[in-house]
Amino acid sequence: LVIRREKETYPLARLSVEPRRIMVQPRGRSTLSTRALNESGDIAENVYISYNTDDDNAGSIDQLGAFVAGHTPGVYNDAVHVTATQENDGKVITKTSEIDVVITGQLTSAAVNPTAAVIAPGKMVHFKIVGRDENGVGLPGLVVIWSVEDESIGTIDGFGNFLSGTKPGLYESAIKAEVIQKLPYLLETSQ
Repeated sequence: LVIRREKETYPLARLSVEPRRIMVQPRGRSTLSTRALNESGDIAENVYISYNTDDDNAGSIDQLGAFVAGHTPGVYNDAVHVTATQENDGKVITKTSEIDVVITGQLTSAAVNPTAAVIAPGKMVHFKIVGRDENGVGLPGLVVIWSVEDESIGTIDGFGNFLSGTKPGLYESAIKAEVIQKLPYLLETSQ
């Protein structure tokens, strides 16, 4: 006869939630990956995890961690709350984590960097675009179409790499960038 010792449940020590910041377009989706960990960094057992939002403008989240953003662009600090609860040796242990939500808006400004470049003939410089919405949030996924007004001064590729020509001089407004923001939610038809 063997009487085994009851399996010990190690107490909940911390909560790990990814991403720490949800960044989506209006009505965009994201899924949180949540792990409740014990002091050893292993998955804590007998833990109940719940999700909620306190601002309907930020969006909604179900009990599986699937988030759907609201309609209004903006920065919503600590908008999603994740709570892990464990009962261990008659005590209730609770750990919480707050997640920021950023709902990106429409492109309102774009800036090229560097704004001016001094380079030797036959050399290369990389230009990049940073686009921002009405809340000053940097927008990911912008499409940039680069062009040069006069190809005798050099060429630019689709990545913003400019290779100067051999003719020295000052060329103002020589490089153009058309910035396009894809907004799939505007393509939806209402029924």
